[in-house]
Amino acid sequence: MKRLITCICILIVGASCVLRTPKKAPQYEQELLGTDEFTVFLTGNVLGALKPCGCSGGQLGGLERRPAIFDTVHEQQRLIIDTGSFVKSDGEQDLIKYHIIVQALQQLDYDLIGINEEDIETGRNIGMLESIESSFNIISSHGTADMDAPAKFT
Repeated sequence: MKRLITCICILIVGASCVLRTPKKAPQYEQELLGTDEFTVFLTGNVLGALKPCGCSGGQLGGLERRPAIFDTVHEQQRLIIDTGSFVKSDGEQDLIKYHIIVQALQQLDYDLIGINEEDIETGRNIGMLESIESSFNIISSHGTADMDAPAKFT
């Protein structure tokens, strides 16, 4: 019995030492900077869904989860693009979501935003078109010159 208690104590002490040992953080950045790899992140069609709806399991979306994915690649080796379609309609709640989505894309350091006709019109209606122009490189296939919308090509 004494031997059993001694073995249990040794196992507990050993387990606590293993759990207290600090683990090294992954060295993603150092490993990737020496390679020729380049990653393109392509997002879009948010349609006002700021978080996953929870209607089915295994959903990986949501604006708050994007930084965890983007940060796996060094910023010099990635391009982050959004294809637009920020909201479904121009209702009051969608206009609030539009504003939040644009702010989130600014904080996530998107490199390029492709905006569609609805995004341009909604941005113009709520006075955010200039904010979008100054924050992002923008492209659109909806004739930005005809719509008097900003566009930058780099």
